Amino acid sequence: MKSKFFTLSWHDFFKGSIVAVLTGIFTFAAVKFDVQPTVATAIISSLASYLIKNLFTNNRDQLLTSDKP
Repeated sequence: MKSKFFTLSWHDFFKGSIVAVLTGIFTFAAVKFDVQPTVATAIISSLASYLIKNLFTNNRDQLLTSDKP
């Protein structure tokens, strides 16, 4: 389910929350392993979070659901 142009739905909030939580986890792990928290750490954490979120969604933006033919 895609939102219309210049509108947001609860689904968008949910997807953004997933990315935010995963970014926090990756950033926390980086700090735990003594990596200096920099802008690069935040960028890499955000990128990894976004890619993991997309890995678990299908081509219709449904989380944990396989593609239908």
